[in-house]
Amino acid sequence: MEKMLNSAMASEELEKLIARKNEIADLVEERKTTFESADIETRDALLNEVEDLTKEADALETDIADLKEQREKLEEQEKRMSMSKILSKEAIEERKVETENNPFNTDEYVNLYADVIRGKADVRDVRSYIERSGAANLSTSTSNVPIPVLMQGFVETAWYEYGKFSRLVSESFEPSIMKIPVETAADGAVWHTENDDAPSQEEITLGQIILQPKTLKKFIVLTTELMAMAAPEFLRYVADELVYRVILALDEAIINRTDLNGLGVIGIAGNTNTESLTKGIDFNVINEAISGLVTFDDLVIAMNPATFFGNFMSLTDQVGRPIYQIATDNAGRPAYYLNGYRVEFTQALPAYDDADASDVYAVVGNFRRGYRLNYPEGRDVITLVDPYTLATEDAVRMIGRLYVAGNVVKPKHFAELVKPASV
Repeated sequence: MEKMLNSAMASEELEKLIARKNEIADLVEERKTTFESADIETRDALLNEVEDLTKEADALETDIADLKEQREKLEEQEKRMSMSKILSKEAIEERKVETENNPFNTDEYVNLYADVIRGKADVRDVRSYIERSGAANLSTSTSNVPIPVLMQGFVETAWYEYGKFSRLVSESFEPSIMKIPVETAADGAVWHTENDDAPSQEEITLGQIILQPKTLKKFIVLTTELMAMAAPEFLRYVADELVYRVILALDEAIINRTDLNGLGVIGIAGNTNTESLTKGIDFNVINEAISGLVTFDDLVIAMNPATFFGNFMSLTDQVGRPIYQIATDNAGRPAYYLNGYRVEFTQALPAYDDADASDVYAVVGNFRRGYRLNYPEGRDVITLVDPYTLATEDAVRMIGRLYVAGNVVKPKHFAELVKPASV
């Protein structure tokens, strides 16, 4: 039987099977009428024909029952998918003003900010502009240059476009090292009848997870040609090549980064609080990994795109249905699912076919509850200009830095899939 991809296909095939079964019923009735007036030799042929038709009808009955069950499941899946919320991006790059008379949203200030980066202006010029514009109360620091609204739009776009996993996890902004208590073992809740003896004191084993920040940095070199660009395009380049790279590194660190000292952002893969399943790819491996968790809401799967398109998309369940689903938002962009769970792609994990034995090829879990990032200096990529190191080469070095810590903060909220030695 052809694989059914949706309920419409199932209904169409079901109609064909039922039509054939009804046709067989008519033929059998016709042969029974002929049988009454037939001679001995003709009756033998009629009996054989009716027996063959009956066998075909029995097989059709089984196929019809299976197809009805498939159609019901497909209709239920399609109903669930249609009820899912369609998410669409907001156009934030072109946002122009916070207030109608924002002094940091003028062409003059955009050019001034770009000149500060280029080394053609300094903080005294910025202070003079702020005083002239009547915005002295908006900046009390002489060491930092306020970012123009245009640049802020570019930065926000970079966070939105590339901060995939960093937007899924929980955040805090404590200006210190964080120590998060964790129950590594504990008794469950108990029922207590009024006036009975007090229940036994539960046994709790506490541990702690430390979020100790580390600086993530990216350097770029601004050549004479780049420095001569128009201010808006120059700032766009800085945001694309500096801020974007920092955010991308942060996203990949959340999935798969280790540090011998436990500093900065520690990944989910290989984490002591991540459950592990060593098994090759099959139609049920994601569900097996999830079965070891204590949370089943808002689960997201992270894997290399080659693993999804090259391995999982060819799999079907035990009744021949594909285990992947594709939905699109209002802009026509695809969203991918495995067994109903959303898939996000990352290059932080190897493709399954390229992975060695014992390599993690996918992680799944509740990113919102199970992982936390802490930004002691705020969720801003701070840009610093160094006009001196490469001055003899007529170039300026620019640095993007983000001070951040992150780790899995709840046991049994993530599972990793590990490639076995032989499959």
